[in-house]
This record gives sequence, C-alpha cells and structure tokens, in this order.
Amino acid sequence: MHDTPGKPSLQHRIAARLSGGGSGAVFRGMATLAAGSGVARLIGLASIPILTRLYSPEDFGVMAVFNALIQLLIPLATLRYVMALPLPRNDRTAFALLVLCLGLAACLSVLVGVVLLAGGPVLFAFMSMESLLPFWWLVPLGMIGATGYETLTMWATRQREFRVIARTQIAQSAVGEALKIALGLLMLKPLGLLIGQIAGQGCGSSRLIMSFRPDLAILWHRFRWRQILAAARRYRGFPAYRLPAQLLLVYSIQAPLLFAAYLYDSATTGQLALAIMAVSLPFLLVGQGASRAFYGHVKGLGPSGTTPVLWRVLQVSAVLGGLMALAIHLFGELIFALMFGSDWRFAGELAEILALMLVLQFPASITIELNNITRGQRFFFLVYGVRALGITAAFLAADALRLPVAETMMLYVGFMLIQYALVLTMTISGARRLERAGR
Repeated sequence: MHDTPGKPSLQHRIAARLSGGGSGAVFRGMATLAAGSGVARLIGLASIPILTRLYSPEDFGVMAVFNALIQLLIPLATLRYVMALPLPRNDRTAFALLVLCLGLAACLSVLVGVVLLAGGPVLFAFMSMESLLPFWWLVPLGMIGATGYETLTMWATRQREFRVIARTQIAQSAVGEALKIALGLLMLKPLGLLIGQIAGQGCGSSRLIMSFRPDLAILWHRFRWRQILAAARRYRGFPAYRLPAQLLLVYSIQAPLLFAAYLYDSATTGQLALAIMAVSLPFLLVGQGASRAFYGHVKGLGPSGTTPVLWRVLQVSAVLGGLMALAIHLFGELIFALMFGSDWRFAGELAEILALMLVLQFPASITIELNNITRGQRFFFLVYGVRALGITAAFLAADALRLPVAETMMLYVGFMLIQYALVLTMTISGARRLERAGR
C-alpha cells in the first residue's frame, strides 16, 4: 500500500508519534542514555574476548564473587535515599539528600574496612568467599566508588542531563577495560579485573562532579546541615521500605553466583558469571538507561498522560527483549566459542537458557519504577521479598536434587518468568488506577 500524495509516510508518522506529546521527552532521554550506555557496553563487549584469553574462568569467578559482595553493600551505603533524588520540587532539598547519601556512603565504607581488617578471614569463610581474602582492602574502595557513581548519576537524572550520563558511561568503560587488559598483560591476576572495575567507577564519578561543579558549589553555599534531617524525615519511606526491598533485589540478582560458588567449583562460577554478563548486556545496553529516563520523565506527566506513555514503552521494550532473547537462545554457544574461545563454550550453553528471561525482563524492569508513584515503597518490598524467597527455594531444591548447573538455571529461569509477569500485571493495573483517580 502506497501513501497518498501529501500525506506523511508511515515511517514519519511513527517517528512523530514517538517524539511528540508527553512521551517524546521520555523516548529522547531513553535514546540518549541508550546510546551512551550502548557505546560503553560495546567497549566492554569488545574487551571480553581479550580478557577471556588473559584471565581464567577461576579469575572471573573471583571477580563475580567480589561484585556480588559490593552489590550487596551498595544499598546499605545510602539507605536508598539515593532513589529519592529526582523527587523533590526544589534543588535545595535534593542537594541535602545528595550530601546525606555521600556522607552515609563514606562512613559505611570506613566501617566495612575496619571490620574486614579485624575479622576478614572469619567473615569471608562464613560467606563462602575465601577467594576474596587476599583482596579484602579493595572492598571498601569498590563500595565507595560504586555508591558515589550511583548517587551522582541520580543527581544527573534529576537534572535530566542524560548526555552527561552518557559521556561518563563511555569514559568509565574505556578506562576500566583498558586497565583490566593492561594489568592482565602484567600477569596481575585476578587483581587486574578488580582494580579495573573500581577505577572505571571512580573515573565516572569524577567526570560527573566536574560537570555539575558550578551548580553544586552554589547549592553548597546555601546549604544548612539541618536540611539533611528535614529531608531524611520527609523521605523516610525509602530506608523503611525501599532499603529492605533493594537488599532483597540485589540478593535475588546475585543469588545465582552466590549459590554457584557454594554448590559448584570456581571454574563453574566463572562460566556462569560470563553467561550472566552476556545475557545482562542487552538490558544494560538499552534497558537500564531507558528505565532511568522513564522514571525521570513520567513523574511529571500527570495521571492522564502516564498510561499512554507506559503502553508505548511496554510495546517497544517487549519487541526488543524478544528479539534479543531469540538471538542469544539460538546462537549462544556458537557466539561464545567464536568470541571468547573454546574454553567458554559451556558459558554459551548457560546463556542460551538465561536469555529466555529477556522476553519479560525488558518491559518489567524498565517500567517498574512507575510503582514509586502508583503504589509506594511497600510494593517493592513485597515484590522483591517474593522474588528472593522463590529464588532461594529454587536453588535449595536444586541442591537437594543434586541438579547440574544447567538444570538449576532452567529452574531459576522458570521462576523468574512467572515473577516478571506478575510485576507487569501490577504495574499496568497501578497506572490504570492512577488514571481513574485523576478523572
């Protein structure tokens, strides 16, 4: 069918629909963050074939356990006040939250360092993380680096400076991956992987500080310490509900690696870590930035404008997730063998199983932050609580049945698909309820 003369083509009508109205800013922000995140992740992807030939599966297993520990500590560092940064109407309150988050992170990092210095061997043995004992001193550094970058990124999200975030992501990835390769060539294994990870986050934080330095300096001169207490009280729901919810979420994300380290050997943990990294790449390339842009814009759309934007984002994200899941599921083992070497073929088999989650993970994870507005913090606590219990039950069942790692991942993926479907249902119903209340 041809377009009638004088009538815009189908492509132009689709582009106009996506770029116009209340959803236009959302999609532009998503595109900007997706581009920056995409370039950053492509740099990381390009480095993996080199890293897998410099470092062994056991080295990747150490890095996986290190990252799992850091991710478990990050929510505690800011008590999740960081998620409230985009919400205040004035920058003075938001700046008080920024100071609060960075101060909490610094204090907890020092505390963690002291605790590990005094009782590191006992704690690592208790958590089945003995492989981290030689690198205990990197834990507080990794914690403050990751927390600082998350906090400053949320400040940039508040300002809708998505280009700044995109540029820092690229710089972060370039510095981190280059350092991993350089230290690997110097035979610093697995230390090079850990230092590269920390250095990349530090680079991203420093670039964000420089970008917002003039505005932050003005706000600092107007800042009063009592504003921290007022802001903490106003957004106390975040540590009360979002902190335990985030801890449950991080546990759920890291559980496959934590249980793999407990149930299997370090080489298997390294294979699974690479598989998870590869399967997570599509969401990190597109979904993470899209989620941040969606959250940054949707809070200002109003009840009547939220549902149409939600549906458009769900449609686009479902198509993207499905296409990426299909590609990895069909060609995962072949891709891994060609890109990373024959030693990583088993990681490709695991990636083929894990990729099935992307079909529902994309739409569910991109839009879940809408529930901050429609349902509040208790929603996240309940959702992530159910997820953590279900994942734990799945791995305990696998342990009891002595399942091999591939069958264990099938059990895990099956539960996650059910959980993502429930989250999508709740998000859509919350948006509809908000629209009815606005009417």
